Amino acid sequence: MVEAHAHVTLDLNDDGSVNEMVDYKVFDRPSTDPTRQQLGILEVGTITNSDFKESEATFKKELGDGFDDSSLEGTWLVFLTYGARLKPVRERLVPALRALEQQDIETLRPGYQRDPHLQQLALQLAEVGGVISVERHRDPCPAQVLCSFQWGTVGPTDPLVTLVMVEEWLARSDKDQKGIRRKVGLRDDQPYGGLFLRIEKVPSPVVGTAFSNDYQQYTEPLRARQLPPREPTLPAEITHLWLMAEDGFGWYWDSVRWHVVEPSEGAA
Repeated sequence: MVEAHAHVTLDLNDDGSVNEMVDYKVFDRPSTDPTRQQLGILEVGTITNSDFKESEATFKKELGDGFDDSSLEGTWLVFLTYGARLKPVRERLVPALRALEQQDIETLRPGYQRDPHLQQLALQLAEVGGVISVERHRDPCPAQVLCSFQWGTVGPTDPLVTLVMVEEWLARSDKDQKGIRRKVGLRDDQPYGGLFLRIEKVPSPVVGTAFSNDYQQYTEPLRARQLPPREPTLPAEITHLWLMAEDGFGWYWDSVRWHVVEPSEGAA
């Protein structure tokens, strides 16, 4: 993608033989041209959400296949939201489902209920944490609890908001950001100090939980081909910046102006 849109050639540099190697060297011509000159380097990184990845992995490990419970009379479909307290969800969930069965309730959502009796059951379900809804199926097979992990990615559509988020991320003193700045700065006096950043689509914050400070979905402006209204404020080491969504749409700052980047056969 970089070669197709920026008309440069990349040579893979990080072969895993040594820690902290620069990812790519950037050249003005292909390796077959003996007159080619190295322009600089390109480092690759990702803006992601480690808390979400850990939560998703925990769900798959603990609840992804569902579980049997002989104390229940039917199969329950349980929809959990990102931010749910997944450990130990079974111990909290099964008593709430058993209470619903005893009252012959087929489906329920946590939250306000006009019926005082349902309100008490809804409160008990809410105490499980992170439950969107539950549905009962009277299957003849052994009682099961099948869980689904759901999350939303509603985020800003202002390209300036996305740019500010990236600028603030790059300015941090965290290990990843310090490593990026250090490695891009190893190009000496070469003009191309490139950074290719992939922005993962991640959930919106869950207010009132440990997940309240997570990234929202900042990739929508990339897909909408909406360019920022100003140049980026970058660390001194970085001269060229790629910001990419997972589906190949993004922006490229060539040190002078922004460009729209789209997936194409040439960039595949």
